[in-house]
Amino acid sequence: MCIRDRMEEALRTEKRQGLERLDALPWVREMADVEAGNQVLGHMFQAAPSLMSRHFVGGLRSPFSFRVGVDPEAGRHPRVIWAVYVGEYGTNAQGMVQGGAMAAMFDFAMACYGTMVFREEGGAFSLTKSLAVRYRRPAVPVPGVYRVVVECEDLDEQKGLIKLRATCGSGEGDETFATAECELVDMRRRAAWKANSKL
Repeated sequence: MCIRDRMEEALRTEKRQGLERLDALPWVREMADVEAGNQVLGHMFQAAPSLMSRHFVGGLRSPFSFRVGVDPEAGRHPRVIWAVYVGEYGTNAQGMVQGGAMAAMFDFAMACYGTMVFREEGGAFSLTKSLAVRYRRPAVPVPGVYRVVVECEDLDEQKGLIKLRATCGSGEGDETFATAECELVDMRRRAAWKANSKL
């Protein structure tokens, strides 16, 4: 077996172990909607399904494994809760979640928000316009399970813009490691709004 094959096998094993670890946690089993999570990924990649396995954050070589659920009691704009397993390839030189990996985790979770809320529209509000991450304390351990909660701050369907905020904390929710704010664009709605603005 060549080095690349060994690496691929190690990554697949870690992915499987990550999902097993997530599924063994009571809070994840309680909130996760596996079917909805798979549906979100399917919608996100409906234009190019072959890219799903190669995606930087959600793909087969990624150090992340996910489970996702929607908080039904969050009101008009639901909260989307992600359980994220960060594998050993998500570490920095100090053994904590690498800063870029944290930003990628936020970006992915927030870009999926629109698809979770507008289920019938794959990739709704999924293009990141801006992302600001504030690191509050080292995210440890790695490997480890983290809870990412995404909430809507403002939604302008006509202009095709949504503003979100998110936190990343321990799986138990008793520590916050980082926060993020972002603005995302829905290209179809944005193009229609721009076209109508020129009339």
